[in-house]
Amino acid sequence: MLSKNQAAASLLLAAGGAQASLLYVASYSGYVSTLNLTDDGSGAKTLEAVAESDGCSTAPSWLTLDKEKAVLYCLDEGFGTWPNGSFVSLQTNDDGSLTLLDKEVTINGPVSAVPFGESGIAVAH
Repeated sequence: MLSKNQAAASLLLAAGGAQASLLYVASYSGYVSTLNLTDDGSGAKTLEAVAESDGCSTAPSWLTLDKEKAVLYCLDEGFGTWPNGSFVSLQTNDDGSLTLLDKEVTINGPVSAVPFGESGIAVAH
């Protein structure tokens, strides 16, 4: 049985040729980093940091990508900014950089979010 990582790598290889994917990673350092995962088609993979954004505040807890709209939504739990967290939208750019679109204050502690309906976002606290 393949591990999740092996299965993901197999999917990349099955597509054939060189492949690249942008991955978005949040951490309690307060940054959202964009990583470029490449596969040269022969099985060699590289992971390189290509951009970093501090637009999500100090405690990003969840990222949701709306690929169709090229928007990355980030929830900040609000640690260090008590009593508020935040909900941030970032434009994803072709070079991996992120551009702040909007930042709204939430009550403290949002932990996950998903698109809801045509234009909504459901947030769990």
